[in-house]
Amino acid sequence: MAENPSFSYDRVILERERLCNLLDSKKEELAMCKPGSWMHREVQVEIDEIRRRLNMS
Repeated sequence: MAENPSFSYDRVILERERLCNLLDSKKEELAMCKPGSWMHREVQVEIDEIRRRLNMS
């Protein structure tokens, strides 16, 4: 059975909103990390991954 197009669209919107919220929280987390630390680099990698996923949707 085919998926309801509006339901699918709603899921995409909700996922995009979730990723945007996650990106905001990661940016706040990054601001609290010491630049050059392993944690700073780790959060930057996570931010890059979130941005990549946002660009795909």
